Amino acid sequence: MNHTTQEVVEFYDEFANYQQKSGINDRHAQIFKWLKKFGLKPDHSVLEVGCGSGQLTQLMCEFCSKGEVRGVDISPGNVKMAVQRLTKFKHAHVAVSDVTKESIQGSYDRIIIPDVMEHIPVDLHADVLHAVSKVLKPDGKLIIHIPHPLYLDYVRVNNPEKLQIIDQSLSAGRLISEAEKAGFTLSYFESYSLHFEPADYQIIVLESERRSYQPVLKSYLKRVLLQLRLRGFRK
Repeated sequence: MNHTTQEVVEFYDEFANYQQKSGINDRHAQIFKWLKKFGLKPDHSVLEVGCGSGQLTQLMCEFCSKGEVRGVDISPGNVKMAVQRLTKFKHAHVAVSDVTKESIQGSYDRIIIPDVMEHIPVDLHADVLHAVSKVLKPDGKLIIHIPHPLYLDYVRVNNPEKLQIIDQSLSAGRLISEAEKAGFTLSYFESYSLHFEPADYQIIVLESERRSYQPVLKSYLKRVLLQLRLRGFRK
């Protein structure tokens, strides 16, 4: 079933009340942990596409105290709640924006799309990826977090009441392919378990093809230790 933009906006304006009550949860904390694993620094400029009512945004604002955190969301209701949540952070900026149609302002060290792509029609993914590619710094990273497709398939059959207005099971391979067309290269990918085993989420880390690349030979000690492990002398 196809939904109009207005229907989607109305759904998330209503959904904002649930998000606000749920507060910062394990999923937000895990995504923030991924951001730190992949080099988030206190002075970074960060863009969050699909910031909702600002839970992950708050975690990033607390950490990036010397930088800038910008969040955009299609839902005015969510953005209103995010503004209220982030009032004390002078380096936080949130706004209503549909990144499938509108250009993004600024230049960012990190861009995070946290469990959002599955709610955007697949035929609009290229628009999103091209939009963020224009504002990612050459040495920056784009981090995309999505539900594992098999987990979402399971939910669709067994707990359909948990699904949102658009909730697609995405192929990470197809998403990465679209990202490469938009000027990204794959840096890291992992299926992992947060609440359910064997895996209920996937993390995709992409870098700009414009980044500088200068390989550095590992130290002699690291190379020797690696050789020993590969030969079975060390575990």
